[in-house]
Amino acid sequence: MKSSTAHTATEISRRLALSHAETEAVSALHAALAAHLPTTLTALRNGTIDIITAAGLAYLAGFLSATQAHLATEILTPGRHEWRWVT
Repeated sequence: MKSSTAHTATEISRRLALSHAETEAVSALHAALAAHLPTTLTALRNGTIDIITAAGLAYLAGFLSATQAHLATEILTPGRHEWRWVT
């Protein structure tokens, strides 16, 4: 398990490496789930659904563009190639 210092460094690295569009997409997803789809947010937090499903529901409900949904899921899905720079 990483120490809290390493965790903080990783979080900073992630934030610095994200583009403006990626940051906006993740923020838009969170805002949509928190304000309009609280049941979906709860299911995501409980592990009942994954981030791809949550973003898809937000997109289908009209709260995210297709580009935002794609960017948010690419950023928030560990193991994808976009995470190659995360230590």
